[in-house]
Amino acid sequence: MIFPKNIFFLLIFIVVPIILQVFLSKQNSKWPGLVLPAITFIFSLISILNIISFGNVINTVFLILTTFLLTNIPTIILITIYLSIRKSKKKLSEIEKMNIKDLD
Repeated sequence: MIFPKNIFFLLIFIVVPIILQVFLSKQNSKWPGLVLPAITFIFSLISILNIISFGNVINTVFLILTTFLLTNIPTIILITIYLSIRKSKKKLSEIEKMNIKDLD
């Protein structure tokens, strides 16, 4: 019975934020779509600060770099979703403006 728990956690931690990001990116204002990437970026900074406060000097630079890269994978995914949706929304807006000009 471990399998249903895995699906539940997959839905909560991966699918729901992606659906929420798509919804927020489709809003008229550009700011709601940047909320989730900002939150994930702040969490990555917090994890780096934790490493700095508890790490030793020898492995700290490598550990900070790998932690920064790994914890920003969700940020990169969310920003990619945001940029692709905003690009398609801008293209549709330009097509709509051209159609309005053609009607004049």
